[in-house]
Amino acid sequence: MLTRMGWEGALERIVVSVDPRVQRALIGPFTAPDRRALFTGDRVAIETSGGRPIDVRFNPRAALSEHDCHTSWDAVDLAYFTGCAMWTSLNVPFLLNEPGFVTEELEPWQ
Repeated sequence: MLTRMGWEGALERIVVSVDPRVQRALIGPFTAPDRRALFTGDRVAIETSGGRPIDVRFNPRAALSEHDCHTSWDAVDLAYFTGCAMWTSLNVPFLLNEPGFVTEELEPWQ
């Protein structure tokens, strides 16, 4: 999928840190050795490794929803997708342990 969006290999050597208490992910290095991406639920930014904003997008979900499967992504789209996917994937096991969730083991299958 990343190849189709114009970002083949862009995520091969990154480190992702997520905050399990709030929707936040820090991704770096991102698109260049001296850059990182910061994802939150309502904002995504490309920053220098020191934290100076290079490109910021508020409400990135709405911007990405305007794309179709033939639209290339810019770096901010990639940062939003990566941050959202990583935060969700790494936190779901903990979220399912919160009050209000009920889980049960299914029968084994072959």
